[in-house]
Amino acid sequence: MVALILRRLDPARSERTNAGPPVAPIREPKTAPRRACPEPAPAVSEPLQRPAPPLTVQQLAERFLAEYVDVHLKPNTAKSYRCILDDIILPALGNRDFRSVSRRDVQALHVSLRDRPSQANYMLCVLGSLYTRITQDKRFASRRVERFLSPEERRTIYEVVQAGLRRKPGSRGHLEPAGATASSNRSSARPSKR
Repeated sequence: MVALILRRLDPARSERTNAGPPVAPIREPKTAPRRACPEPAPAVSEPLQRPAPPLTVQQLAERFLAEYVDVHLKPNTAKSYRCILDDIILPALGNRDFRSVSRRDVQALHVSLRDRPSQANYMLCVLGSLYTRITQDKRFASRRVERFLSPEERRTIYEVVQAGLRRKPGSRGHLEPAGATASSNRSSARPSKR
């Protein structure tokens, strides 16, 4: 065991030495005053904000007319859009949340107009245009999140590709090695060993 000898050279500095070669000096720790823990913030008694009420098809149709139809369409086309909205779409769907309108609802409305096929098809055009403008508007578009494959899904894909490579050429499910190289060359295509 190496014996350490601490020799005080001056009060601000100490030096550690041993029986062998010299070692780097040890500095005395600086004593900083301890900080007191911050006081906890007082409880806020503000009322919780309620979520905004859902937007109805009526509200979005009004905005659609003001921001798109009246600005970008010719007067006769704008008049036709207004008639279809006022006479067909808004009486049927106007008070509903725009996110709750399904394809089934639109199909039912389309079928209800079978005695007026031209108006039925134009109604689809107007409603499609309304919803297209909504989805292009960043305030109403839903956030799309990029989804990555889970390790289980990657493992399954890897196993299916390997099984396809083992099948006889010409049989159902056979994969050519050239078609599988893109997935087998990537390290992410191989299943993790976890």
